Amino acid sequence: MYDNQDRKIIPNDHLANERTFLAWIRTSLTFMGLGFVVVKFSLFIKQLTRATICLSFNLSLIAVG
Repeated sequence: MYDNQDRKIIPNDHLANERTFLAWIRTSLTFMGLGFVVVKFSLFIKQLTRATICLSFNLSLIAVG
């Protein structure tokens, strides 16, 4: 298969780019999920640390995702 400039199209390059993109998506969803889990169980964390630190930490994990 050739494109307009007679260069050979290599499907492996396209597939590698797609795998990298999907890895970034998977990582961001993991960070977001971790943030929501920490928010869900923040009652237990609030007993150990101050509430403002927990809230900022939880929101930062969600924002990173």
